[in-house]
Amino acid sequence: MLAKMKDWALEVGELQRDYFRSTYKVSNKKEKINLVTEVDQKSEKILLNKIRNNFPADKILAEESGNITGDSLETGRWWIIDPLDGTVNYVHGFHIFGISLAFIIDGKLDKAVVYIPMLEEMYEAQRQGGSFINGEKMELKDNKDLSTAVIATGFPYDHQSNSQDIIDMFSQVLPLVGGIRRTGSAAFDLCQVARGVFDGFWEVRLSPWDIAAGALIISEAGGVVTNFSGEEIQYNAAEIVAGNRFINQELRQVLEGE
Repeated sequence: MLAKMKDWALEVGELQRDYFRSTYKVSNKKEKINLVTEVDQKSEKILLNKIRNNFPADKILAEESGNITGDSLETGRWWIIDPLDGTVNYVHGFHIFGISLAFIIDGKLDKAVVYIPMLEEMYEAQRQGGSFINGEKMELKDNKDLSTAVIATGFPYDHQSNSQDIIDMFSQVLPLVGGIRRTGSAAFDLCQVARGVFDGFWEVRLSPWDIAAGALIISEAGGVVTNFSGEEIQYNAAEIVAGNRFINQELRQVLEGE
């Protein structure tokens, strides 16, 4: 299954490279800055067809199509897919975007793939099987000092109308860390934590397709993924803190105002 997932991601990645910095249709979702393109839709259609043809009994949660069955993700075999994570980046010609695929069984993450086409970086993980980039095993940084840590974050699409909590958290974290990065792709950021490029990550108001694959990739690289209260999460949290256990704890304390 993991081999199939990587092949699908490569196929979709080729499509996205072909359209990148070219002409295609762009429209808005509910928020003006929450964009969807025909590339998102074409990418998702490929992935949906692949899943249905290979695993016809499985259920699917996809960013553009939503919960196709309406059932709970807590039971059965599920796919959580983001066909183009970083759509705003894509539309503006910024090369950080990718395909995120996660497979869960009875509410537990089992397999994950994140592919960044323009960097040709294939991240993968499976439960109790470790995390890898292009076949090389990944491990988190062992940094225990928040003051030297580089932390990534993101801003929700509703930040134009609901930004005060984002500003408050940013202002709390910034003076205490070595640096903050914001790439515009949660899936990419989580993979950079697993790879040891970033020390940690936090964000709020996320959806399952934003974090599912990256959460497994981090946990299989030796990290922890929790909500602000420290409860381990799989995919179903609107807030996330990720990193090694030391950075996770220190960052949570800052975000909780402790």
